[in-house]
Amino acid sequence: MQALQSDHVYAQHNLAVAYHRLGELEAAERWYLISFSQHGNLQSLENLGHVYGDSGREVEGKALVAASDKLYEDQPLNEYEQALIDRLLA
Repeated sequence: MQALQSDHVYAQHNLAVAYHRLGELEAAERWYLISFSQHGNLQSLENLGHVYGDSGREVEGKALVAASDKLYEDQPLNEYEQALIDRLLA
């Protein structure tokens, strides 16, 4: 909890991973989103895509994984990927 309170860069991501492994998809989604939006953690964005896929939102999930890869490689996003990212960060 101290890491979360001190806003440690990986605290939210690691908490999300734990929830994801436990199958607590809503909590995992929330913490991956916080990690990505506050710290720009691309691994959290990719994992969020996997959570989306695990919860039946396969099209969005695949798009988030692709967007994470493209952002990591400094490639442009397509319109759908950009719209998803914009919606997440709104």
